[in-house]
Amino acid sequence: MTKQIVGMVGAVLGFLGGLWLILAPFAQGYQPSGASWADATVNDFWVGTGLALVSLIGFAAYGLSLREEMIARGILERRERKEEAAPEPQPQEQAAYAGNASIEQAIVPLLNEMLKDMQRQHQQEERENRPNNDTPYHQQEQYGRSSDNA
Repeated sequence: MTKQIVGMVGAVLGFLGGLWLILAPFAQGYQPSGASWADATVNDFWVGTGLALVSLIGFAAYGLSLREEMIARGILERRERKEEAAPEPQPQEQAAYAGNASIEQAIVPLLNEMLKDMQRQHQQEERENRPNNDTPYHQQEQYGRSSDNA
């Protein structure tokens, strides 16, 4: 755990050094205000930017390593991502139903009408499939056979 902390402190110092390199030409005064950048200013800027970026990456890497070390030692607990583990469904309480009351009031009449319509269609299909009394006997047998085979 000590090596991660020392690494993070070193990364912070490297980041501060990179910022200093970026700002030094202007703070020290060897880059005149309003003039195009001198070669030393361009060099300090790009070296400072690179050093700052590498230090940020190092800080993140040491931080992640420290976190893993703390999890391994039991100091921290690992958090699971929400996408990986879906929470188990909890029983709904009466308060949850109170918000759905208006939805139920709108849907229940529609469902009742759909049920009545389905029952009417079913009765109509039964009437159409039943043989009439004036149908000859051999056709009635065909109806009986076709329904037995189905």
